[in-house]
Amino acid sequence: MSQSEQAPSSQTAESSPWSSSASLSQLSQFTGDVSQNTQTTEPASQSLSQDIDPEENPDLWGYLAPRTLVVPRLDFYRHKNTYSIGRSNLRCDCVLAGQKISQQHCTIHWEHFENGSSLVTLKDTSTNGTFVDERRLRTGYTEVLRDGQEVAFGSPRQQFQNGGTEDYRYIFKLLARPPRQGVLLGEYELCHDLGRGHFGRVRYAVHQNTGERFAIKTIQHNTIYAPEGAANWEIFRREVDIWRKLYHPRICEFVEAVFETDAVHIVMEYVPGGNLERYLARAGQLGERETQRLTYQICDALTYVHSMNVAHRDLKPENILLTASEPPEIKIADFGLAKAITSASNLNTMCGTPGYTAPEVEMQRHLERSYNCIIDSWSLGVVVFNMLTGHMPFRQRNEPSAYASNPPAATSQFEIDWELLAEHGVSDDGMHFLSKMLEPNPEYRMSTANALRHPWLAAEAAEHPPSTFGHNDTASAARTSSQETIIPGPGPSQ
Repeated sequence: MSQSEQAPSSQTAESSPWSSSASLSQLSQFTGDVSQNTQTTEPASQSLSQDIDPEENPDLWGYLAPRTLVVPRLDFYRHKNTYSIGRSNLRCDCVLAGQKISQQHCTIHWEHFENGSSLVTLKDTSTNGTFVDERRLRTGYTEVLRDGQEVAFGSPRQQFQNGGTEDYRYIFKLLARPPRQGVLLGEYELCHDLGRGHFGRVRYAVHQNTGERFAIKTIQHNTIYAPEGAANWEIFRREVDIWRKLYHPRICEFVEAVFETDAVHIVMEYVPGGNLERYLARAGQLGERETQRLTYQICDALTYVHSMNVAHRDLKPENILLTASEPPEIKIADFGLAKAITSASNLNTMCGTPGYTAPEVEMQRHLERSYNCIIDSWSLGVVVFNMLTGHMPFRQRNEPSAYASNPPAATSQFEIDWELLAEHGVSDDGMHFLSKMLEPNPEYRMSTANALRHPWLAAEAAEHPPSTFGHNDTASAARTSSQETIIPGPGPSQ
């Protein structure tokens, strides 16, 4: 139900002179004055609804209170998230008939989150302008609208013509709970938590001036600091900078890094579909065709970063994000963070997450051996096995022997439950693909580049050839234009 069906605030200025403070006698006087220009579409009982104090109306998430008594209050009901305002009776929820009002003047959108917080944004689509606190918004742009701000349509100044019926100045009132997590750099409105992981807290944020959505990962300094202090902090910066240089449609975009005295905030693209971990938790397991599609996309992204001599080092469902499209598309996040944190902290531990780390990474703790990008193939194999069966691939997972002298001997404890794949009806090509990805010896393990050409992914390769993203000047220029912001203060960042 639109607002025009709910309250008289959606009628034209001439036909809807009701205000939040008007008395019944005032209403009757206005009715007589404008009866000839009125197109009444609502029962009289509904037209009196604006006499109720909006602050006490549980059905509203907010409203625009007029600065004068001769224009309507605009009520925003909880059953509707987005309201369009303008002159058009066909295109707008709230109709204003002023001469300076565009057919579709603006839209106001309400977002409400699981923790009860809310965020309201306003997008201007007008010719004569929408003003917030007397500042004109850029046409086509969106920005955050806060409780108590003045919103004016057409002109920010008081209008006296036609008895003040052209004076469309309002005070916005947000009745739903506003975001309470603060503002970063005076630019990013921090709204609510998206999740917490091994490396820190991730929050949903909105840029105050553009309305653009982002995810911000915050890593506390005590996660990174080590006796070497500033030197280790510089290592962390260099490793995080790897992500800044990556440009691929299957990689979550790095926007900027904000270094404060007690934390670093990594601003990145917001991917609204959640991550693969939650997707699998809901589905239990995926069909083979869907798994092939997602696997191909992951291989495409990893092949690109491996061509730049970059390994992810911590590939797992938590770091594989999904778009909200149908079907969902892959976006991989957190490039370099595992290496950044372990290197900067000078810890004698492996990068990655137990259960997804390749055998040679675990061996590094004991044998001081190096490893390369092929470690991501093993992690991907574990992810694919999980997608197909809903289970991890190992029968029993023990620590590799510190005395093992070669990879096959050291990793004999990584026994794969191949029968589980058969029980779930995985094809022969699928089993062969996994046998090449979950090869304990990295010398014989299949790379992601070769995985793109494997028969199991042939149908995807035919329909979607691998991306040709690489070292092109346009992409490099776009990536290097991202900013790194350092907030001065005591600490290793100085």
